[in-house]
Amino acid sequence: MKIESCAKDIKASDEKIFRMLSDCRSIQKMLPPQVKNWKADEDRCEFEIEGIAKANVNIAEKMEFSYIAYQVDNDKNMPLSFTFNIEKHGDLCDLTMKIDMNVPVFLQPMVRTPLQKVTDTALERIKSNVEQE
Repeated sequence: MKIESCAKDIKASDEKIFRMLSDCRSIQKMLPPQVKNWKADEDRCEFEIEGIAKANVNIAEKMEFSYIAYQVDNDKNMPLSFTFNIEKHGDLCDLTMKIDMNVPVFLQPMVRTPLQKVTDTALERIKSNVEQE
């Protein structure tokens, strides 16, 4: 199952956005307040979202200033990946997020809307954090 956000205009350089997103310690800024047991370094993090899942996130691929891919393993045995694409347009950058999750067909209707909300919320939080720094 694939989920994709709409492009979000961010008033920051592609380098600034990339630097934030390519440091896993910044992921905590995108997560809901129910996160606990947070541990992170630059290339990986792990945490638990209370009542939902335990996750291990690793950076899988980076293309400087334009693309970052993460691989997520969790205790529900439903691996997922998410990516960010950064496109520079003058003084603005468009940021999009995609989630690709291996979800059984019968569960897709139940997880599609929450995952779409995760992408939209994450982009709003990224925009806010990057533009304030």
